[in-house]
Amino acid sequence: MKKSRKLRDYIIRSNILAVLLPILMVGLLVVSIIIYYNEKEMQQKNHIITSTIAQRISQMLDKPIADLKEIADIMDRQILSTDKTMEYLETVVTHADYLEGLEIIDENGRVRYMAPFDQHLLGISRVNQAYYQIANRQEKAYFSTSFISQQTGSPALTVAMKHESKVLVAYLNLEQISLLSSQLSESYGNNMLVAITDRRGVYISYKELEKVYQREMDPNIQMIREGIQEKDFYTGKHRDHWITAYPVENANWYTIVYQSVDTLYGTVKRIVFVGFLVMLIFFVLSASITRRNLRKITHSFQELLAQTKEIARGNYERRVQTDSFEEFHQLAESFNIMVDKIESRNRRLRDLAYFDPVTKLPNASYVHDFLGKMLLKHQEANKKLAVIYFDLDHFKRINDTYGHTFGDEVLTQVGERLLAEENQSGTVARMSGDDFVCVLPEIKDLETVLEKINSLRKKFALPISSRDTEVYLNISFGIALYPEHGDTVGILLQHADTATSASKKEGRNKYTFFHESMKLDLRRKMDLEKGMRRALENQEMSLCYQPQVFAKTLEDRGVEALLRWHHPVFGSVSPYEFIQVAEESGQILAIGEWVLSKACEKLASFNGRLSHKLTMSVNVSTLQLRSRGFVDMVKKYVNKYKINPSLLELEMTESVFIHSFDEAVTILNELRGIGVKISLDDFGTGFSSLSYLRHLPINTLKIDKAFVQGMETDKDTEVMIDSVITMAHNMNLDVIAEGVENEGQLQAMEHFDCDMVQGYYISRPLTEEMLGKYFEKKNDENS
Repeated sequence: MKKSRKLRDYIIRSNILAVLLPILMVGLLVVSIIIYYNEKEMQQKNHIITSTIAQRISQMLDKPIADLKEIADIMDRQILSTDKTMEYLETVVTHADYLEGLEIIDENGRVRYMAPFDQHLLGISRVNQAYYQIANRQEKAYFSTSFISQQTGSPALTVAMKHESKVLVAYLNLEQISLLSSQLSESYGNNMLVAITDRRGVYISYKELEKVYQREMDPNIQMIREGIQEKDFYTGKHRDHWITAYPVENANWYTIVYQSVDTLYGTVKRIVFVGFLVMLIFFVLSASITRRNLRKITHSFQELLAQTKEIARGNYERRVQTDSFEEFHQLAESFNIMVDKIESRNRRLRDLAYFDPVTKLPNASYVHDFLGKMLLKHQEANKKLAVIYFDLDHFKRINDTYGHTFGDEVLTQVGERLLAEENQSGTVARMSGDDFVCVLPEIKDLETVLEKINSLRKKFALPISSRDTEVYLNISFGIALYPEHGDTVGILLQHADTATSASKKEGRNKYTFFHESMKLDLRRKMDLEKGMRRALENQEMSLCYQPQVFAKTLEDRGVEALLRWHHPVFGSVSPYEFIQVAEESGQILAIGEWVLSKACEKLASFNGRLSHKLTMSVNVSTLQLRSRGFVDMVKKYVNKYKINPSLLELEMTESVFIHSFDEAVTILNELRGIGVKISLDDFGTGFSSLSYLRHLPINTLKIDKAFVQGMETDKDTEVMIDSVITMAHNMNLDVIAEGVENEGQLQAMEHFDCDMVQGYYISRPLTEEMLGKYFEKKNDENS
């Protein structure tokens, strides 16, 4: 780079009057253009913020409309009785935390159905209510003005929608939206304030919540409302703030951003200060000037002016180049740095709005925008589109086992593999957590969708490695097709997600196309998960006990504790159903501790009353065994109830060894160190080979009931059971055969020298009271 000359030496030989005037004029012009650009850039940024918030609020307000449409659809199909309709509305309100209540108003204006149920309000007339009158006059849904709910004390809103001769009403709780301003203030700082008002200007969300609950109005609402009537949004300066507002169209609300003027003019002041210093240097050091030198000086300013105009047009490619004076060179470098920072900030804003920082994939906001555009395009061209929703099977287990930092590293590598897939066909994005979506446009047939699914599966055929640990990932897919399964962004994504849940229910690592029947299955699972959170507190869960006896003498060896759940709505729920829900939701840890505590308590009680000592078998899940403090928890309850640890037997399946064989063996050895027994349950249905048994610190082997029941029709099964029992005895293991249901099976187990048996032929699972009678009867028979 050519060495710049000192301006001081040059200006001494120049004419100060010929230089100073154009410098002042150009300097004022440059400052004016910079101020104009900064104002425009601020307006664009605030417009993005207000429109994004308005869009997200609009999506939130679409949810109750979708609920009302789903209720209307069910009413049209007439598939529910009056009681079932009430129960269904209760289920919807319970499931949706944004709903305070639902009402169905008949053609006479009276409440026919409602949730939560209130005998005093059932049949009450709503004819004089404004929302009923307005909803009856218009086709689209009506949003009332906000109010403070008498039930919750929080801001609330009424949504009413006409359906044939009826009016469907939803009462919304706006508490989450009311907290939005204070949450955003933590992100944007004190120089920016975000507010949300209803159509009257009453605050729904404000940094100071007192203004929300006191129903204060925004002082500038009239000016904002008039400005938005002229164009889609409003922006303007008022006193010491810039105001930007954008409407929430479906509810006629406004999102408003107040930004302090100081944040806007801070950069301008610094540039003006630098410019003033430069001009002062020119003034003090200038002596004379010539036309030739004047052209050299003004050329640098012309470059700076041209660049400023290009920035005002949104072009950041051009940079200021000058080699005349060192001061000009420094000013150009500073100006170029400012342009780089503005361009980088705009890029970061776009990445923050539309891309996930962990996987580098597009995020949910991008998917909503992109899918919306694709639906319009496909609707006009009458073409089909597929939404493939997929997530990583058992990813929560990876987080629980190796930590969330490891989980994020896995997601980063998942993103790298999916980015390569996105370059081939379709748009792949991360929705949240381990949920991903692929939008496949212009599909010709279902074969195209299946080819895409196979392509995604191949991406994860090899394990993901991080920190010397390898994990294999399986993927469950759910597919929703446009227009067969929905014609809006929200419905297609929801139905594809529902289909993914169905794939998991079928055994994971599968794909499933959406079907209407899936909605009821998913709602039941969600209701079970929600009810499970209070099942222990409400004493809905209990233990039953199935006796285990010695095969040769039929003397009691002990009992196995079995968990039962009587749901207040669904009645008795199968353990095969609710145990899976408990494991997927993580509630198995709390439930498992309760089972262990109760079993130890009852073991101490039984052995305190009986003449012989019983063994209590308790089932332990993989998540329990791998959770922190499990060994200490077992010690706690053994000591608390003062039981002999050798009479407590923990049963676990072969799945505990899937993730880390060595880690599982270490934990089992610690449990053996306490003195408790370890039993390998359902042997023969898992992955372990017989050679693995010699390395396992176990006491007992339980043969799965499928083999016991299958030996009557399959001689090979008899040979296998005989071999397993012989091998187990050679390794000093006791053997229990479960599922013994007739005398022939009992005799066969005795013939094979099986140690103990368990099954309905001996006794079905018994309550604590029934178990006491069982022992009394056995004592009477033996005496």
